[in-house]
Amino acid sequence: MRDHGETTVFHIRGTDPANSEQVVYECVGFPMAHAKAAELRMSGYKDVVTSMAPASNQAASQTT
Repeated sequence: MRDHGETTVFHIRGTDPANSEQVVYECVGFPMAHAKAAELRMSGYKDVVTSMAPASNQAASQTT
């Protein structure tokens, strides 16, 4: 659930170990992003990267 005080959007990317496909998750707030990245790493995903979404995406996400 989105915290109305938190507006920073992060993208979490990783490589699925079963089929080498890239997965991408969008998380609002650093705690959620950190938790998702940790979940992927513990599940065996490779090359897990956390990055901030572009500013234009953040503005659009604030309205949803």
